[in-house]
Amino acid sequence: MISSQVLRGVFTKKPLFHRCFSQSHIALSGHNKWSKIKQKKGAADIKKSNAYAKAARDIIVAIKTGGSGDPVKNATLANVLKAAKASGVPRDNIERAISRATGEAGKDSSAHVVYEAMVGGNIGVIIECLTDNSTRTIHKLRETLNEYSGRFTPVKFLFDKVGRVQVSVPDIDNRDARIEAILDSASTAGGEDFEILEGTNIVEYYCPSESLEAMTKAISELTGGEDIVSSEDIFRAKDTPGEVEESLAEEIAEMREAFLEGEGDCVRVWTTIDSLIRIEGDSTQKTKTVPLVAPGHTRPVTHLSFSVLEDDGTYLLASSCKDGNPMIRDWKGDWIGTFIGHKGAVWSTKLSLDCSRAATGSADFTAKIWDAYSGNSLHSFPHNHIVRSVALSPTAEHLLTGGQEKKARIFHLARPDAPPEFLGGESNTTCHDGTIKSVVWTSENIAVTAGEDGNLKWWDLRTRQTVTNVKFPNPITSMEHSIQTQRIVLTSGKTVAFIPALPSTAQTYSLDLPYAPSSASLHPILQDRFVTGSIGDQWVRIHGAVDGEEREVLKGHHGPVHCIEYSPDGEMYASGSEDGTIRLWQTTPGKTYGLWQGGNTNGNGIMH
Repeated sequence: MISSQVLRGVFTKKPLFHRCFSQSHIALSGHNKWSKIKQKKGAADIKKSNAYAKAARDIIVAIKTGGSGDPVKNATLANVLKAAKASGVPRDNIERAISRATGEAGKDSSAHVVYEAMVGGNIGVIIECLTDNSTRTIHKLRETLNEYSGRFTPVKFLFDKVGRVQVSVPDIDNRDARIEAILDSASTAGGEDFEILEGTNIVEYYCPSESLEAMTKAISELTGGEDIVSSEDIFRAKDTPGEVEESLAEEIAEMREAFLEGEGDCVRVWTTIDSLIRIEGDSTQKTKTVPLVAPGHTRPVTHLSFSVLEDDGTYLLASSCKDGNPMIRDWKGDWIGTFIGHKGAVWSTKLSLDCSRAATGSADFTAKIWDAYSGNSLHSFPHNHIVRSVALSPTAEHLLTGGQEKKARIFHLARPDAPPEFLGGESNTTCHDGTIKSVVWTSENIAVTAGEDGNLKWWDLRTRQTVTNVKFPNPITSMEHSIQTQRIVLTSGKTVAFIPALPSTAQTYSLDLPYAPSSASLHPILQDRFVTGSIGDQWVRIHGAVDGEEREVLKGHHGPVHCIEYSPDGEMYASGSEDGTIRLWQTTPGKTYGLWQGGNTNGNGIMH
């Protein structure tokens, strides 16, 4: 396990997550968890370990889990039958097993039962059994679980049940084209994802369970069926725990074998760390962009904000969440601390330019200033409604806030007890006709506010009056101030606009997308691309900054993506979602950076 250096002192006595994710080099000593076709299980009389009984059991499992006794429709069954014949199992035995499983030889008394368990504190396990005596099965499974300090408990929410077709694609000159052709065929029948399995010829294609038969048929028609290794419904982990000791992973592998070879009628075992020894790829053999997961929040993540680069080349990441606990992390994504004190959802968190102070705005009708080293609350400023956005001045002497009141306030931090000043006039004057969604400070004397009324306003802070205004036809949903590019990036309806941060005659342009982004961020160095999140789906997208062309669609979140932002060095970008997680995406996959050590990742925050 890799430990991380805490760049700034941990400032809460009870850290939520000392490590949010880590690199784990795990080799499970030859256990092949994805291409095991013949399950290591005997028949109803498990004590009989002869080949005929085992073959009969495998046939029954293939039919029960594959949903068909027809080997043309059930590729897994076809391969089991091929193996049984190659092992010399008599045809009568094979036919009796098929009849038993399909009910043609009388009702089969065994039932397909799924049990759920947790091992190692946070590793979910699903155990599939074929049993004619559930009492005996539970007893045997509990004995094995006790040996590995596990317990029965609901864990299905950690998995998706999906269809999977494994295809053997030999390592030949046109392999990439072959994989892509199969993917195109699978996609027409509901295919959604695929994985290339390291060290094998196997490529796995995934789809919703209800599309499995159609996708299998589509692939079979393209390949002639000979290359299909298996076709079945499986339990696929939604996420892998961010940190797993190698010794624990080896114990899980041993436990799996104990289940499969024991007397608990077990036929298949799935865990949330199955993908630790997988490698995702794409049809061009490029390193696929996959995220590292930074957990810690317990409700939807509402806002993300990176600091500027510090003198040592590092930076911080501040996150806001509906759980009321804003956090900061170091440049690797490692948790540093949590600001404790709000009593409602936090909508905005910003750091000062020197990273010594943090400001937060909350649904508890307050904005707060924090010491970013100790985590102590320094000031709390009451409002009459929800505070949606905050910003500290370049010198960190003033705080700007905006929110549901449609008013923008300025607080002088050296005089925290003094009443605030209001942009646009007196305290009873609103400066927007809708909620102020975002505020930024673009220079010592210029601030910008963005509202749901579609107005983007620049303010001269010396006069507290507007300098200029840009009107958009739809509500503004997000606004980012890119210090390096000195541009404002905002989203409104299906439009992403790039506007000079200071009032000027510099070029302003916008791009219309086929969907409505919730947030957008421009690459701070290259300025040739931008990333977006969307509440309409669960995806992160990369677009060309010149033509808006979609370059890549990235999947990983399990809920709408509310916020996204590039790091100040442009090496990664962070996304925050309704699923309560922050995901870190590498700009150049495969490059050594932070916890990415130049190796491939499996898409679940574990690198090899």
